[in-house]
Amino acid sequence: MIENVAFIGVGHLASYMITGLRRDSQTLKLHLYNRTVEKAQQLSNTYENCESYISAQLAADAAELVIISTRPDDIDMALQGISFSSKQLVISVVAGVDIAALKELVEPAQVVRAMPISCVAINKSPTLIYPNHDIAHYFFSKLGQVHPLRNEQQFNPATALVGAYYAWLFPLMGQLNDWAVEQGLDKENARQLITEINQGASAMAIMQSDESFEDIWQSLATKGGISDRGMQTIDRLGGIDAWRTALSDVTQMMNDKNKN
Repeated sequence: MIENVAFIGVGHLASYMITGLRRDSQTLKLHLYNRTVEKAQQLSNTYENCESYISAQLAADAAELVIISTRPDDIDMALQGISFSSKQLVISVVAGVDIAALKELVEPAQVVRAMPISCVAINKSPTLIYPNHDIAHYFFSKLGQVHPLRNEQQFNPATALVGAYYAWLFPLMGQLNDWAVEQGLDKENARQLITEINQGASAMAIMQSDESFEDIWQSLATKGGISDRGMQTIDRLGGIDAWRTALSDVTQMMNDKNKN
């Protein structure tokens, strides 16, 4: 269905996507442009069927699907002067840039917003897309699970969940790992326990999908037991509420950026 994909901007997220695409297939042809030419050249030297270009126009001309993966503040400059075709699909993975703004930049191409996360590198990313589009859905299905949204208003809060919450899990796991080592556990064993606990909780949530998270929690929290005692401390310190507030704050930041 797709033979050629161009990337305009090859920072961290694009590099993760390219790694995942190469894990899935060696035959898909990748065409890369980056303002810092060396980054694109390094990737093209690393992977088969991967070519770097000296201009964004040349990379875009080589592909029917174009991924825009610049920083939000750089997207206008990065796309300035590029001509797109009505036969092309442009997918933006740039956070906080809405469909209306994207259309102005890439007309007459079709436009989709998407938000994958770094685990695209291991083909495990939950990826948001809006609007739903067969080619975009097919493309991201190579990199994990695809989640089409009903409307664009859902995109920013969903991005807060998929993007920010995912990233916050790493410092949380780091804090837990440091605490466990301070208590005398071996560092390697502590890390393995923490990652396996997260995997296990996620697997149980999937298996018990007919139950609410609150019901699962109540089934685990024996009155007066260790889980109940610890949650009382977390509640007293505002730990759970802080996550909700942080998600709202991130969403508001993206909403404000769209208004501007």
